[in-house]
Amino acid sequence: MKKGTIFLSVFSLVCLACAADPGRAEEVIDLKPIVVTAARMEQETGEYGADVVVLGKKEIAASGALNTAEFLGSVPGVYLTRKSTSRTAVVDLRGFGDTSDRNVLILLNGRKINSVDNSGVNLSAIPLENIERVEIVRGAGSVLYGDHAVGGVINIITQKGRGRPSGETGISFGSYGARKAFLESGGSGQKVSYFISAQTAEDKGYRSNSDVSAKDGNVSVGFRPSARLSFDWDIRWHEDHYGLPGGLNAAGLKTYGRRGSDEEENYGDTTERTFGFVTTYRPWGDPQINAEITVDYAFRNQDSYGWYDYGVWGASATRREIDTHALLTKYTHTGEIGDHHWNAVIGTDVYDVTSDILGSGTGIMISTDNLTISKEELGVYGYGEFELVPKLFAGAGLRYQQADYTFDQRSGTPSYTEKDPSETVKKGLLRYEYAEGSNVYASVEETFRFLSTDEWYSTYTGLDATLKHQTGVQYELGWRHDFDRRAQVSVVPYWIENENEIFLDPSVSPGYNKNYDRTLRRGVEVSGSFDLLTAFDCGRLTQLRLNADYNYQRAEFRDGAYAGSDVPMAPRHQAGLTLSARWKNGWGISLTERAVGSRYVINDTLNSMPKEKAYVLTDFKVSWVKADWEVFAAVNNLFGRKYNDYAAQSTGGSTNIEFYPAPERNFEAGVKVKF
Repeated sequence: MKKGTIFLSVFSLVCLACAADPGRAEEVIDLKPIVVTAARMEQETGEYGADVVVLGKKEIAASGALNTAEFLGSVPGVYLTRKSTSRTAVVDLRGFGDTSDRNVLILLNGRKINSVDNSGVNLSAIPLENIERVEIVRGAGSVLYGDHAVGGVINIITQKGRGRPSGETGISFGSYGARKAFLESGGSGQKVSYFISAQTAEDKGYRSNSDVSAKDGNVSVGFRPSARLSFDWDIRWHEDHYGLPGGLNAAGLKTYGRRGSDEEENYGDTTERTFGFVTTYRPWGDPQINAEITVDYAFRNQDSYGWYDYGVWGASATRREIDTHALLTKYTHTGEIGDHHWNAVIGTDVYDVTSDILGSGTGIMISTDNLTISKEELGVYGYGEFELVPKLFAGAGLRYQQADYTFDQRSGTPSYTEKDPSETVKKGLLRYEYAEGSNVYASVEETFRFLSTDEWYSTYTGLDATLKHQTGVQYELGWRHDFDRRAQVSVVPYWIENENEIFLDPSVSPGYNKNYDRTLRRGVEVSGSFDLLTAFDCGRLTQLRLNADYNYQRAEFRDGAYAGSDVPMAPRHQAGLTLSARWKNGWGISLTERAVGSRYVINDTLNSMPKEKAYVLTDFKVSWVKADWEVFAAVNNLFGRKYNDYAAQSTGGSTNIEFYPAPERNFEAGVKVKF
């Protein structure tokens, strides 16, 4: 892209917005958002000491994202890799590269959905249309959330029924054979609420054998017999089929082109079923005492099948069935002691996961696995903040977590192995709320991550019971200022040290997991949101908003054979710019630009191979809303940038690099109607 494109695009959009009839625009003031993820209890903006991004329906509507993965990839500080399909998309926070799916915790309505193995989170099982809002906490969350919450926490909160019965339906079409249709309805009365949705989506994909087809259904029901007691049930169902095009080396790119694949036969299938039940009780009748007891039980069943053809070496297939039981309990309390405000949360997290693995295949790649891996996990935590003097808060937290793994291999030479790691982590915080919605803070938090089952055990390398779990500590400073709700600016520097991070050793093939020596991540995250209607006289506009961000991160090995090298696939620089406008006559436009810096390819721990090049992507969306109708069209990657969001060096000392080409310019258009 030519220099100055970002600024020219933004300037053109502002000029277009201000070309309407002169006159003072109506001032639009949003209510202060409520955030639940940062402290695992409700807090208003400015009352938390963390780097938090909250995105709601407006941001989703303004984006040109086709699915949940793409929407998360547009968020400041989030780096998205897709491996050529939305089904295999992974998000990274603060530079964890190939282990980001195990170091970033993803919640769905507060429940952990990270997989017990290395398969990551299936973001395609969360339809974008179902999402009410997304809360992203960049940085450590181990004290409150336990395992996985090292680089950050992403909580995806889905819609509930509210108000008079209503519904929405829509259909859209896009490039590469993409098409989607959805139907949803919800409402609430004095004591009962409901929300029902169904969706089907198909996408042939940018590359050969990168197709994804999915079906989803969701039913949520709420019952509130009194002001102090509520019950909520939810049932979710998801089914998908997807191709696995694999990567292309230099020779493959020359033979097949960017859109080709030399792995036409590989594919996967998934079925997920989830049932959840939440009880919330307010034990005190006094409205001045804000306290809640929450008991949340959920069951999730995941059935998956994958087929991989290795040509002359044969083929392998693996079927996995993972059952997860979760029981989450917590007590939250907000109150006053004299003139001093305080809040606290205590709770337990129990997860019981059973993974049955059955392998088969042909040739030398045949898998003889017939084993059950289980993981039972218990976490006990507490966190509280107390106002020492007016506007100055001190916070402290503690978590103890233990896990019990069992590996029951029934094929070949039967074996039964147990592992029982445990960890205690602490957090300290100071926060000064010097103005409404504004604060400065400093925090120190210890972190940890237990091994995934695939890190303990591999079909071809067996079980390595000598590996240690990852531990670390994060130091973070933060400043957030709210300019009378007309603009918000934040600056967050951080420093993260980790011990025993687990990486695949690239020096041998097929590769062995090992504990690395100390790693260090340091950086600064800068973001700003500006309501331009307060500064410009733009006539008939009802919205004109600018969001900008810049993130610098340096993730490196500090000791051992790779000392001084960057962690692969962790770009040092990321930046974004979004400008959105809406007129009183219903027309709206948005322009988004995201820049990602160069980064070393996966497995290049010596930093000896060429970097993947930096890229800038521009997305544009236009919509028209009238009464209950919305018509929209979007162009993603407007300038047709050719780039790879993922690339990996082969193991065993090979200089071969497999590239995963990302889509070029693509389009989407559709219509939605409310009823």
